[in-house]
Amino acid sequence: MKIAISTIGMLIFFVHVACSAESSPQKQEKSIRELIIHLNNEYRFLDAELKKLEDDIKEFPHTTLSISVIKRDNTVRLISLEIFDGDRPLGKHIYTTLENEAMEAGGRHQVFEAEIKEGNHTLKAVYYWTKTDKSPQKDETIIPVSISLGNSSFLELSFDKKENKIGLSHYQLNFSSK
Repeated sequence: MKIAISTIGMLIFFVHVACSAESSPQKQEKSIRELIIHLNNEYRFLDAELKKLEDDIKEFPHTTLSISVIKRDNTVRLISLEIFDGDRPLGKHIYTTLENEAMEAGGRHQVFEAEIKEGNHTLKAVYYWTKTDKSPQKDETIIPVSISLGNSSFLELSFDKKENKIGLSHYQLNFSSK
């Protein structure tokens, strides 16, 4: 930012000097030449700095979290799911009959995939479900997740029938990008 301001200041100064009526044509030409040389040097410096930033971004370790849902039980229907990281919503979905059938047949639904900050996160899954011909029920589960810099973390949420309720279990798998 300081470089841009100083470059603009120098540009204004040189243009003022070059356009001054009291200057001779030789002085004006010399001033313009100096301005062009200065601007060219600034451009080369800024271009080199930009290339460094681009290289840093390309080599930066990606830290991602991917959350998917599986459900095998055909006596329970998943209605909706919301996932929060603290108070920040990560993903939400309302499930159709077709999606429930697809999960029962072995499919999975990816709810979230994005870059995430490293460290310990406390995820909260809020979900609505129903048994056949019963009224919907709401449950929630707290999921502690540890994210390491440069790792891709995969979190699988599995809806399983436990007694008269549907329980949510989770499994985390980490892959290093190094």
